[in-house]
Amino acid sequence: MAEFCLLLLPLLLIFISPIFTANAAAAFTLVNRCQETIWPAIYTNAGTAELSSTGFALPAGASETIPAAASWGGSIWARTHCTNDSNGANFRCLTGDCGTGTAECSGKNRTPPATLAEFQADPTASFKDFYDVSLVDGFNVPILVASLGGGGNCGTTGCPADLNADCPSELKMTGDGGEVLGCRSPCSVFGKAEYCCNGSYSSPDACKPNNYSEIFKKQCPQAYSYAFDDAASTFSCIGSVYTITFCPPPNASQVTSNLPGDARNVIRPGDRLNSSSKLVSEGGNFTLGFFTVPQTNLSYLGIWYTSDEQRKVWVANPDSPIAVVDSQTQLAMDETGNLILSSGRNSIRNVTDQVVTNNNTLALLLDSGNFILMDSGSRNRTIWQSFDHPTDTLLPGSFTLSLERAQDSGQLVIRRRGVIYWTSGPWNNQGFPSLPLLNASFNRFIDKVNLTSADDGVYFTFETLGSSLSMLALSPEGQIVDVANSGLIVSPYQEFCYGYEGDNGCASSALPSCRSSRNTFQSKSGSFFGDNGNYDENSNVSLSDCMEKCWNDCNCNGFTVSSNGTGCITWTQKKEFRLDESGQTVKKYVLAAEKSPKGKCFYNEF
Repeated sequence: MAEFCLLLLPLLLIFISPIFTANAAAAFTLVNRCQETIWPAIYTNAGTAELSSTGFALPAGASETIPAAASWGGSIWARTHCTNDSNGANFRCLTGDCGTGTAECSGKNRTPPATLAEFQADPTASFKDFYDVSLVDGFNVPILVASLGGGGNCGTTGCPADLNADCPSELKMTGDGGEVLGCRSPCSVFGKAEYCCNGSYSSPDACKPNNYSEIFKKQCPQAYSYAFDDAASTFSCIGSVYTITFCPPPNASQVTSNLPGDARNVIRPGDRLNSSSKLVSEGGNFTLGFFTVPQTNLSYLGIWYTSDEQRKVWVANPDSPIAVVDSQTQLAMDETGNLILSSGRNSIRNVTDQVVTNNNTLALLLDSGNFILMDSGSRNRTIWQSFDHPTDTLLPGSFTLSLERAQDSGQLVIRRRGVIYWTSGPWNNQGFPSLPLLNASFNRFIDKVNLTSADDGVYFTFETLGSSLSMLALSPEGQIVDVANSGLIVSPYQEFCYGYEGDNGCASSALPSCRSSRNTFQSKSGSFFGDNGNYDENSNVSLSDCMEKCWNDCNCNGFTVSSNGTGCITWTQKKEFRLDESGQTVKKYVLAAEKSPKGKCFYNEF
């Protein structure tokens, strides 16, 4: 069972960024690095919707991005040596032609030889994509497929070598001038069952690699060289976008194809990120670096939205703050491939502690906000990710949000100091019963939620509408809120759970003798006339601790936290509370006799 937590540090909210599913992120970017125009072609498998285009011209150096549904499956290839009449009825290509007479293939398949990039969505609806590069139908141009921003066993695959230069003479497809246009498959040339893997050779046990497939495999070890070459040639990824590069550099590798030229989002063995340096994800969405909490002057290593440094999404050292940050403070990757946070000769903590058997480890900050440790020598296998490690220490008064098993399904659980505070109810294939707002038609920011199964666990994910940005966070009161969208309260209770029975998911507990289900605390700007309050300056006391203290004290009429966010102030005298209509007075939580209408969802401006 995979679990993610949202931890409240003193004066610091730890946010979780949306985990985009393949529905939200599925797209193919086609890049032409060839010296001449190519005509990419797209064939859609039966049972899935066609993409917006099935064929077009792509000039040298150009790129084109095509969106796709999460369930899309099919193949993409390049057509070469085509006529210029792409708008008429006489369009024809010497390799990869689909026979329609136009640039659009319109459901027609390829004519070999053609190097294929193949994709297929998992039929179990877990949003996993399977993909490969195939030479089974021969070769015409080099191809490299790179997955970006996904999870699971993602990797870069392809055939960056030019097989036309080393194609056996009997397989060569040549033009009128004798130039090699493509390298045909032995099946298409000889038609024998042992090459085509059909007839009596239609099983993996019967159809083995042949002398021609071994030539292909030597040049392009990641690509399919014959029909049953799937053991080492199929890759899978969850929630990724894909870049398909035609004619990549001959020495293109798994790692370099995924990294920007200045490597600003990667840490390699021996690299050091000092206190003045930062990592920025490739698309610029997120930044990783050191930051200081002003009220405490304590520093942390964390990730935040590049556009808003106040919105932190992850902290590496929540229980080990750095008292003094100087030029010796750094995040480094040691010789074992693990990330170590240190200051001078003093190690602050191991950010990762993985068993790595080679020196191919890279740390990469993705555009999803996920900071991953990747084994670049094993299909870019992810061996650690920040999404799975938000913290390993529960601080006083803190809340955690986790996905836990319930009634053969899963439910979201908020715990306060390890004790259940609120539950969403078990997933029912449409949503969580106590989170109606996530699926409500009036939510303008979040389209839907999903419970997604993957090889390494079960994940709660959500999708955003269009280009909107949503960021779910756990507030000091223990609410789930979308702080990127005007503080939309997602959990169906206002500010606190009180322990009485209800349909909002709050856990039940024994009520103090002086409290009833008609009592709540309401946030108001004003002051208790003639009562200066009782101060508890314990820095380990959080807002939720103050609420519990006042709730259980029959003389308590209101509370708040001190100006630095820790410590507690309570008012216990029977004094009049006077509202400040200007709203300039520090807000206090004042005991009210009436609770809000049952089942109401609240929309507050933060």
